[in-house]
Amino acid sequence: MLKSRMSSKSAAGRGAVELLYLIAGKKSPYIHASYSRAQVTRKLWDMRRAGHIVSKNTNHYISKRGQKLLTEDKIWALTIKKPKLWDGKWHMVLFDIPVKKSKQRNAFRAKLKELGLELYQHSIWVHPYPLEETVRAISEFYQISDCVLFAVAEKINGEKKLRQKFKIS
Repeated sequence: MLKSRMSSKSAAGRGAVELLYLIAGKKSPYIHASYSRAQVTRKLWDMRRAGHIVSKNTNHYISKRGQKLLTEDKIWALTIKKPKLWDGKWHMVLFDIPVKKSKQRNAFRAKLKELGLELYQHSIWVHPYPLEETVRAISEFYQISDCVLFAVAEKINGEKKLRQKFKIS
């Protein structure tokens, strides 16, 4: 199911990913819309121009750039699993990503926010549930894993507000 809060750029990207899945012969994780022949032709032309697919004769193949788009789509599908009981510990992500990697930093921050982490301080995000495996996969994808650290704390300042935000009693 497509997200309700999606920019036009995201929607276009999602359509491109759906077509990449179709070209790869895999089932798309998104709702399959009925594309007209003209829409498919136009999207294929756009994807060729963007370097996501390579066409030989009448066959279309996913390029390395297209494969990266599919991988990124899997990264954006990651979630943090919520256990039945909270262990009473706060899981934190700390990072110091250089300016030259600002695009990766912005994408990383956006994913942390989407995962439900709360900004605790500048470049420090907190969550009540274990998150290291999920966040490590994201940081590795963006090639910033050497800039990302993890910490677990039993008590932190402002815990009352965090408990309210995460609905923990």
